[in-house]
Amino acid sequence: MFRYFKPAFMSAVVILSAQAAHAWGPNGHRITAQIAEGTMSGADRINLWAIAGPRGLALMATWPDFVRSFAQYDCFKPWHFLTVEDGQPIEEALKRPPDLSDACDKAAFADLDMPGNVVDAITFFADILKGDKDKAARFSKLMETQNAPLYQGSVDMTALALLVHLVGDVHQPLHVGRGPDRGGNSIDVYWFGEPVVLHEVWDEGLIEKEALSFTEFAVFLVQDLGYDAPANSAPVSWAEESVNLRAKVYDFGDKTKNGLPDLSYSYAAQNDAVFKARLHTGGVRLAALLSEILATR
Repeated sequence: MFRYFKPAFMSAVVILSAQAAHAWGPNGHRITAQIAEGTMSGADRINLWAIAGPRGLALMATWPDFVRSFAQYDCFKPWHFLTVEDGQPIEEALKRPPDLSDACDKAAFADLDMPGNVVDAITFFADILKGDKDKAARFSKLMETQNAPLYQGSVDMTALALLVHLVGDVHQPLHVGRGPDRGGNSIDVYWFGEPVVLHEVWDEGLIEKEALSFTEFAVFLVQDLGYDAPANSAPVSWAEESVNLRAKVYDFGDKTKNGLPDLSYSYAAQNDAVFKARLHTGGVRLAALLSEILATR
């Protein structure tokens, strides 16, 4: 039986150098979360209820982008992305100091040994959900220092919302992006005649052109691609995959408008399989990670 018709809880960037874009758009994050929840076993969904209650993963998936509007959550910003220059070993990129705004208490961030990028943040919040009391206490202290309310008043709920969101982020190729163009946020293009930046095309444009709800999109992706994800279960491998996809992302073809890349049907067709596979793979991998976490609780 196709599992998306079972009730799952009764169903909640690259921000490079202070960039303001999301990581996937709201529907992109919801699609990945919905695939994850629909892929999980019934036993895992019941066990996840102990953390999330009746809130489905799709509901909480967009919270980390929603709170980016509030200065007390500015310490979250480095967790949405990893800057990797062309030809740079990813191990070197992981050592890059976090890009923190003045609204984040930088001394507290360092003293509490917070993760500095999306790869390390995924591991950090997974560990909290696995019961790492030290990391939970350090994260709780950061939130207290920043006067930032926890999601639903819970460290575990906040860690879960961030984990769901960040697994989606790392699968968006421009969230493991190049520093000079800020993950495509400094590249102006036309998208079906409208002036946008390249990052926006990948966050929302490719998804919204399908004119599907997030639930429809999730169903169709699983019907097309199944329940399996490619190998490589470590977040650093997921980031490396995104880096390896960037050349295709920047292949605009020859069509221009007012001197800018003019992207429409041919670009969408060229990248259709890529962006759909990243949404799907992120969801299936999130399900596997949550299953691993739940087995430890």
